[in-house]
Amino acid sequence: MPDKIEAPGVLLILLPGFACAYIVQFLAVRQKQSEFDKVVEALLFSLILYLFTLPFFGYTFPLSWQPLNAAHPSTY
Repeated sequence: MPDKIEAPGVLLILLPGFACAYIVQFLAVRQKQSEFDKVVEALLFSLILYLFTLPFFGYTFPLSWQPLNAAHPSTY
């Protein structure tokens, strides 16, 4: 993955997990979490959400990129 789209790609992958974690935190009283715990929880929620919705979207990843030229597969 190119460096320029790496950070937004990670954000787009984790965004549903962070939203789900925020809703769970709002509904349930829990102990204070570290930032690492929040990211791991968001990753787990994202994984669960993507696995659940995978059949509805044709078994494709939420992000995809293809090379512009078949001769140079590292150029996106």
